[in-house]
Amino acid sequence: MIVDEPVVIPQKRPLLAWVLLCSLALVWGSSFILIKRSLVAFPPEQVAAGRLVFALFFFSPFLARQSQQADIRVAVRHRWAALLASGVVGFVIPAFLFAEAGAHLNSSLAGALNSLSPLFTLILGVSFSVRRLKFARLPEYCLAWQARCYWYFSVQLAPFKSTNMRCW
Repeated sequence: MIVDEPVVIPQKRPLLAWVLLCSLALVWGSSFILIKRSLVAFPPEQVAAGRLVFALFFFSPFLARQSQQADIRVAVRHRWAALLASGVVGFVIPAFLFAEAGAHLNSSLAGALNSLSPLFTLILGVSFSVRRLKFARLPEYCLAWQARCYWYFSVQLAPFKSTNMRCW
């Protein structure tokens, strides 16, 4: 039996990769706290619209550069409806839902629920796909979700712990 070994690609700039990874982790993890803080001054609809406008400003240079390529313009022209639907379902609706949820839930619960996104994406992809599902990655998603839930509930139950009680 031949075992496929993982492909390891040597990186030319590993320090840059680590800096980008840490920056992404800070931005990604702080988004729920920033939503909660901005809801003090703005209603949820304005928070969501502001997030979308800032994302548009951030990605505008990349969009302008990519739109100069002829093959990209042709692909967008032929698939504009699917791209629009993907943008609305993947960015616009979640922005408004997370802002509304931030008004009613604490940020750690919102982060734990956000960790379910890959699982929901898998379920939606399987339901609309004509290909058969390979369950190879499902345990990884379930383990990540379980770890997030454990962390959330251990933080939430911390005030109720005593020296005589054990939680989990």
